Amino acid sequence: MRIAKTLLLLVLGLSCAGIAQLTTLARQQGSQETAADAVKLLWSSDDSERETARQKLLQLGSAAIQPLISLLKDIREKPPRRFATGKEQEGEEAWEQARRIPKEYNGEEWAEALRKFHRLEITARLQRDAVDILVNLRSDEAIVLLIEAISETPTGLGTFAGELILLDDDALIRFGELAVPYLISALEQSLAATPSVKVNGVAHRSGKLGILEPAPPIHRRAAVILGEIGDARALPILERLKNETNNPHLIPVVQEAIARIRLKNSTEK
Repeated sequence: MRIAKTLLLLVLGLSCAGIAQLTTLARQQGSQETAADAVKLLWSSDDSERETARQKLLQLGSAAIQPLISLLKDIREKPPRRFATGKEQEGEEAWEQARRIPKEYNGEEWAEALRKFHRLEITARLQRDAVDILVNLRSDEAIVLLIEAISETPTGLGTFAGELILLDDDALIRFGELAVPYLISALEQSLAATPSVKVNGVAHRSGKLGILEPAPPIHRRAAVILGEIGDARALPILERLKNETNNPHLIPVVQEAIARIRLKNSTEK
């Protein structure tokens, strides 16, 4: 009798555990689907719908991170040509018109076609919304993705490149102290991968024969971002970058970043 009761309780316990696990998985799946639907609403041309989507994604918390990361990756991998829901045909027509007019060349018509295209194209807006939500969610994955972006020279983005660069940099600044270890690690890896020559026993980053080459994009951008954040943990890597580079355009940028960090920390004491 006791054995039968024990077996019954064991079966019931396993059943409850299984049900609980299935319930948790179902909730997670539901949250992911809800997050994906909310991300789709970010494409809307209606401001109130987009605000509703943003608030929903913030409420979903960690469940919203992967769909937003996927959106950012898609933006990175494909050149801008994204239009608000219901504006796709109008956007494509504006794009085709902007491409066609230069062949006939009518300056005024071309300028108007480009203005119309830029009004309809939403890539920068989508990135801004996604990054803003990820900053508020304090997503480490977003930091990693943004650092990958500042490590590369944007290509194929045309007039959108400058805006996307500013969005990346601003986002990392807004992440603040959370982004600092990642930026330091990225600089360390970049310096280790950059060829160097020794002058008076000191390593200088340059071309294989000591010929001056443009510094990797992350050197300048990470220095500026770290300077804006003002975290003293960045000082050793910035000092190393300043001492090892022979690029005259990079040195003053790094010096300014170091000065900003020291000033901020001296005034906070």
